[in-house]
Amino acid sequence: MFMKILITIIVVVASVFYPIIVYFGLQHINPAMFSLIFLAMAILRFYTARDRSDIAQVLVFVAVILFSLGLLITGDEHWLKLYPVVMSASIALVFALSLRQPESLIERIARSRGATMTPRAKHYTRRLTIVWVIVLTLNAMTALYLAEFAHFKVWAFYCGFLSYVIIGFFVVGEWFYRKYYIAKYGA
Repeated sequence: MFMKILITIIVVVASVFYPIIVYFGLQHINPAMFSLIFLAMAILRFYTARDRSDIAQVLVFVAVILFSLGLLITGDEHWLKLYPVVMSASIALVFALSLRQPESLIERIARSRGATMTPRAKHYTRRLTIVWVIVLTLNAMTALYLAEFAHFKVWAFYCGFLSYVIIGFFVVGEWFYRKYYIAKYGA
């Protein structure tokens, strides 16, 4: 149990500081070597997943494996700037695919935490899932634009700091709105 927690912490910290690690790491490490780091992180993350048969876990795992193999084969540092694009797009796809199911991803998360789902709450979680698809897609598009056209420092600033601030504001804003929504509708 301790090992899974430690692995999860390492993977999360490495993911959060990824742009900074790449920015400084490229001065000392061949880009293809990063692919081995990605492969190790993907395997460790998949190993610590609660449900390895979950489509979200599998989709993100496969995306990182394919990305890592592309980076290993090409050795092109430009691929390193595309990792945030792959991650945001993969997660957006997971949210979007869940909309085809009877329960959206956010509804499943809410139910797993013991929430009672009224029809109004179900509607809210479905709408929130759509909003997350939009937010993550816009984040992926911004990261792609910066990877293609911006200076490396600008890309690192956005992907390593600003995108987290934007998503953090969204999470906090949604939390306040959810409290208001629950108070107003009792959902």
